[in-house]
Amino acid sequence: MVLCRTAWAPVLTEATAWASRPGQARYLFRPSSHARGTNTVTNFLARTKKPPGTPLLVIGRARATWLVDAIEARMHLPTLMAAAGLTTLRSIDRVLPHVRNLSPDQAAAALKEF
Repeated sequence: MVLCRTAWAPVLTEATAWASRPGQARYLFRPSSHARGTNTVTNFLARTKKPPGTPLLVIGRARATWLVDAIEARMHLPTLMAAAGLTTLRSIDRVLPHVRNLSPDQAAAALKEF
């Protein structure tokens, strides 16, 4: 079982169905690789041919975007930290300036629910 955000479930379900067909590769990313190092995805993307005008995908930025999205969705903090593999709040502290603030009315309503 793989946990994912609901929005990505159809994409991952389709990819899993493709990979599960008889005669197909069982892995979606680097199926022949037996060793995993740091920056595996970043290094792979750096070597990928991209059409002109394609924005550069930076894994660190993608992770920061994921963190901001999870915070804005009000994910339970210990759950977010476990999912992100965090042991301190430093990474979260770095992305907080990018989290949209609630309006005063929204903040008051959220505090009432607490």
